[in-house]
Amino acid sequence: MTRTAGIALTLAILLAAPAAAQRLGVGSYGKAPMPGEKGPLSPENIGFDQKIGAAVPLDQELYDHDGKVVTLRSLAAGKPTILVLAYYRCPKLCNEVLTSLLDALKDVRRDDPKNVAGGPFNVVAISIDPREGPALARVKRESYLREYDGRSPDQPGWWFLTASHGQGTDIKTADQSVHALADAIGFRYSLRYRMREYHYGADTGAWTTATGDPLRDQPRDYDYGHASGITFLTPDGRVSSYLLGINYQAADVKVALATAGAGKTGGLVPKELAEKLPACFVYDEVTGKYRPTMLALAIVSAPVFLLVLFIAGRTVRRGLRETPLTPPPEVLARLAAPQTVPPTTHAAPAANG
Repeated sequence: MTRTAGIALTLAILLAAPAAAQRLGVGSYGKAPMPGEKGPLSPENIGFDQKIGAAVPLDQELYDHDGKVVTLRSLAAGKPTILVLAYYRCPKLCNEVLTSLLDALKDVRRDDPKNVAGGPFNVVAISIDPREGPALARVKRESYLREYDGRSPDQPGWWFLTASHGQGTDIKTADQSVHALADAIGFRYSLRYRMREYHYGADTGAWTTATGDPLRDQPRDYDYGHASGITFLTPDGRVSSYLLGINYQAADVKVALATAGAGKTGGLVPKELAEKLPACFVYDEVTGKYRPTMLALAIVSAPVFLLVLFIAGRTVRRGLRETPLTPPPEVLARLAAPQTVPPTTHAAPAANG
């Protein structure tokens, strides 16, 4: 195979590689696996409505890792705050969000050792699952503090909260509390149980399907469908800006914190409109955006792939038709000359000392 054909074949392989990687569900950070393709998720039920300038209910009662009643107002303490809505037993997306935030905050601290959680800003994660309690929040918090800067669990600055006290008797109240916070920042999510999707009704305080079927009282093996992102709050509890997706850079976090700390608001994160997208696009809860399906990727890449194969085939056929090169005369003469084999010599055995 000629060099040109080799290059063409390499290009063909590289074009096919992204599709193969998506099918395999390549993991991220070596921790939580990225979710695979699940089909279309309704943007009306899952996503972020960016409510820049909206007030967050700072006096909503929550529970810290010790089971103590706290409020966002008491924890924010008049500082800009990064707010993360997640759930702690989430096996994938929530881990990606929290891990990416952790990495960004470590870079922020590396640039300025004084710019840490508990210093000029605070971080608050709140579970959207009303069945999760302080015990699980404590485990989650200690693991992240250990990775962040090794601080002791009693040091403030990065909180993991729940809306429930963990005894299972306040689930409905906890659901109402966390939905009040979620609605304030525009965080929309659904509950999935036994292959069915349930949506929360703020007026009824109940989870129901699109056809009105209610969620059973004590479901097991359920999870949540939600978008990914973090919210920056001003010291007085207003939404300053968002970082959507799961990849947060230290520079972006510093700018967002500085903007929130000054009591100002940032701009909206651009997002695609569903009605302007081809049918081959589906809503991706990992990025908070629409992405092409495998069919769309195949349609777009097929012409390029075929062109590369055509070029490679022509190059190979041309190489086969080429006349082999004739060696120079001096090389032919040397090859035709008889070969002299040197005599074999044997070394004398070494004398024993």
